[in-house]
Amino acid sequence: MPTSVLMWNRLEPTPHSDKNVDAALRFEIRDAMWMLTRQWQFGEMDGEDAASAAFAKIGLHHAPVQFFGGPDSQPQPLDFGQAPLEKAIEQDVYVPDLPLRLEIGRHWLRLLRKHLPATERDIIMAQFLAHPDFRFVRPKNESLLDNFVNASLLADDCYMETTTALENGRLMDGWPLPMYKVVH
Repeated sequence: MPTSVLMWNRLEPTPHSDKNVDAALRFEIRDAMWMLTRQWQFGEMDGEDAASAAFAKIGLHHAPVQFFGGPDSQPQPLDFGQAPLEKAIEQDVYVPDLPLRLEIGRHWLRLLRKHLPATERDIIMAQFLAHPDFRFVRPKNESLLDNFVNASLLADDCYMETTTALENGRLMDGWPLPMYKVVH
């Protein structure tokens, strides 16, 4: 009789870090829309008329959305004849962080240094550095409203120390540059 060797490996889920399974057992849903689309693809949302009839009473009240506003902005009136709701909801104002604003200003000064003639270079760079729109300004905290509006910036000690050091006009805030038109 031939001999045989029977072998198997047992697969067991084991956490890789500190033997803690709490994160794995939480079953967090990262993308709820993906889960809904998978349920729809597998037919889990198809209804069947296999149940008994039940009584249902439905009440409906229709009210159009007239204003939209986020936690950081005032409510804006909505006009569905001009733009869809998605435009109002999904538009986002981009404000770069302090290091990016510094880098934009430094890059602009490098471009000026590289492309302007030596006779005009220092004068034009000094004008940019002295212009009030291109200077870093500490957030105001003169009134209760200023404290409320600028609370996140005022609470950030690193940001406050950096803007205080940059207020003297030694470096340029490059963020206002895209808002200016070049006039020849």
